[in-house]
Amino acid sequence: MPEMAAEVEDRVQMVTYKLIPQARTKVQIRVGRDYQAVCPELQPESQRKPELLADRALLVWSPTEAIPESKLEDYIVLAKDKYGYNGEQALGMLFWHKHDLERAMLDLANFTPFPDEWSVEDKVLFEQAFHYQIRA
Repeated sequence: MPEMAAEVEDRVQMVTYKLIPQARTKVQIRVGRDYQAVCPELQPESQRKPELLADRALLVWSPTEAIPESKLEDYIVLAKDKYGYNGEQALGMLFWHKHDLERAMLDLANFTPFPDEWSVEDKVLFEQAFHYQIRA
């Protein structure tokens, strides 16, 4: 039994090396002054210019007090059950419409997402390709 575990570990390591070449180097935690990050001084909020940042994130949801929790939950259930949205997509649509629940509900049908599930055929093809890649 230990031989089988060692064999599995070897295969995992081989696949890891193929997928992540950097994994061949020995990983270790480095301690000391030479390995510390240098942080810039904190800028006061009044001096920050977010428009100059290269990697700005896109805000897709911001809560509001204008919509009661029960109505928000009903909206999410409708978006999920009738149109196939997930919670994040439903909230993103509502945010896009500036928290206007009626406009967001009317627009749900216009942007019905494709399901994120794999068909049986997709799964079989992936497995075959994965096993072929391991042998290569």
